[in-house]
Amino acid sequence: MKYIFSALTGALLLSLSDLCTNYALENGLTNLKHTFWSHGVVYLIAIIVAIGVMSKKGQITSNIKFPENKKAGSASLMAGLFGFLALLTINYSFRHSNNIGYTVALISTTSVITLVLSNILFNNPLETKGTIGIFTILIGVYLISTCNNGLDH
Repeated sequence: MKYIFSALTGALLLSLSDLCTNYALENGLTNLKHTFWSHGVVYLIAIIVAIGVMSKKGQITSNIKFPENKKAGSASLMAGLFGFLALLTINYSFRHSNNIGYTVALISTTSVITLVLSNILFNNPLETKGTIGIFTILIGVYLISTCNNGLDH
């Protein structure tokens, strides 16, 4: 049950981040300048603080050393790369959309893609409710995509 509160808190924080990103991009920041300051500088400072605060005494170096499990470490690096590329494309979509709410709803197809890929890659079963949810999301995406959302400019 704790994961639901955490997930909703994360969703709220991502929503606030998206709104701030949209404001910054609409007020003259380029995609790369925004990404440098919001994710480069802020993340660097936050990671340094988190490692200092969250590491047990004498374990800071173990948290910044490349993981012993090379596959897990490589997956972590790939996640960072995919996340960075996603950030750039999402910021691009924010700049060219007239309604950030519609854009975020389209981006939420991540849940469908993740569900299908987790089934293919990790053999996670699809349940009937999940399949109904996928179709519900796809219907919503279709409805959103037929709105006049400024996608033509």
